[in-house]
Amino acid sequence: MTPLPAAVAVPAAPLTVAAVQAEPVPGDVAGNAASAARLVRRATERGARVTVLPELFLPAYHLPTLAADPAGTDVAA
Repeated sequence: MTPLPAAVAVPAAPLTVAAVQAEPVPGDVAGNAASAARLVRRATERGARVTVLPELFLPAYHLPTLAADPAGTDVAA
């Protein structure tokens, strides 16, 4: 095994990552953001330093809802 170069820092502690799987409500950006905040907080309380959620969790990946209200399901909304 090749030793690491001197310039590479080895973390002092392990990095705990949480992968969250939850079902968002299509089109409910505010509600899904609140759910995401609760889930991230819970993961943090259990030791996670990084939490990942599914792609497009905030607007929910529901094509009919996204097509019907593109402005209302935008994250900026």
